[in-house]
Amino acid sequence: MSKDVAHSTGIPLTLTASWQQVGDEIDPGNYTNLLLWVKWTINNSTNLTFRILHRHDSGGADYVYPLMTPNGSNYLVEAEEFEINVDADANYVYSVPLAVQDQYLVLQAKVGTVGATAATIDGLIHTAH
Repeated sequence: MSKDVAHSTGIPLTLTASWQQVGDEIDPGNYTNLLLWVKWTINNSTNLTFRILHRHDSGGADYVYPLMTPNGSNYLVEAEEFEINVDADANYVYSVPLAVQDQYLVLQAKVGTVGATAATIDGLIHTAH
């Protein structure tokens, strides 16, 4: 099984309470799994949240990949987000299963509350398998 490794530019990134793109657009190629290696410093901020957006074309419009939850005879549709429930500095690895239709991906992040010293994304590496 082959593996591509890429280090993203634009890092470190100071986070705000609005969604920001973290690093470069990711082209997953024909791989079936993506690992995102993310390092951050929380400082005085809280509620760090990530999401992955999909693009059909490079540099094109962002599309949210929804979570669909059964609710009686209907489904609730929500944007898929990953909120970190511990406000501490950390290194995390996120595994993202890929589908054939995944053309390009973008990682975004924000914080719930920006502290006196804002949180930063200090590193982002992605590997595709």
